[in-house]
Amino acid sequence: MARSIDKRLEALEDLSREQAAAKIGRAWDQLADRDIALIVAPSHFRREPTEEEASVTAAFREVVTEDLLARAIGYNERLSEEEVSRRLRRVFADPVLEGRRFQVLRHLQSLKEVS
Repeated sequence: MARSIDKRLEALEDLSREQAAAKIGRAWDQLADRDIALIVAPSHFRREPTEEEASVTAAFREVVTEDLLARAIGYNERLSEEEVSRRLRRVFADPVLEGRRFQVLRHLQSLKEVS
């Protein structure tokens, strides 16, 4: 009986992770390539965000909250920092750049030339 309940809970957690990851994917899909570039520019260039970058990031964070990210990667305190980074890359970065890398990098280049 306890094993059956554990399996059901695990299935619900998997479903919750899948739903959270799907919501994040939809949020990224709705962004223009330039907006993605604005979100990643501060970390890419290792600098503080501009006012425009901060604004776009704040709007995105209203949809993609830390709680949603944590659910999408199945976060728990036992995960190592490397595992959290790997999972975030898998859910957050890789899907965004797959197929859009060239356009996002082009926008990043234009942001670099302006700053």
